[in-house]
Amino acid sequence: MTSHNAKRLNEVVAARARMELATIDFKRTVQDAAAHVRQKTIAEWARLSEPRVSQIVNRTARSRPGFSGASPTEVAQRYATGEISEQQAIDELSRWAYDPMPAFDPFDETWEPGVGTWLEVEDAWHARLITDDMFGAIRVNRKGLGFDR
Repeated sequence: MTSHNAKRLNEVVAARARMELATIDFKRTVQDAAAHVRQKTIAEWARLSEPRVSQIVNRTARSRPGFSGASPTEVAQRYATGEISEQQAIDELSRWAYDPMPAFDPFDETWEPGVGTWLEVEDAWHARLITDDMFGAIRVNRKGLGFDR
């Protein structure tokens, strides 16, 4: 693959991350507004149903204190879009307190590891949200901090 094509493909990855982050940021903006404005008014202005506004307010995860997102995926997306530096992404993904992976059930077609597991970092790496070098640095840092991964 030429470097020109790789640049274009990286732009595609970043555009997708921006799209997903726009949804997250919209939901958090609705949450913030709901602290000061009636949900009915937000629904009218945002052209949403009132139950949808309530759902957003009650179900949207906030960024973890000291981190750029509510999940490792969100941190990686914020790096891919240029919102945070490589060093900041490495630092945050190295310090994240990952949840243990739930037991895999081969008979459950809907099984997912859940938000906050190490698999999110692996998925971010496979999705090219973080580089090979970043993935390696995160693993080395975690071992240095006494984590298993």
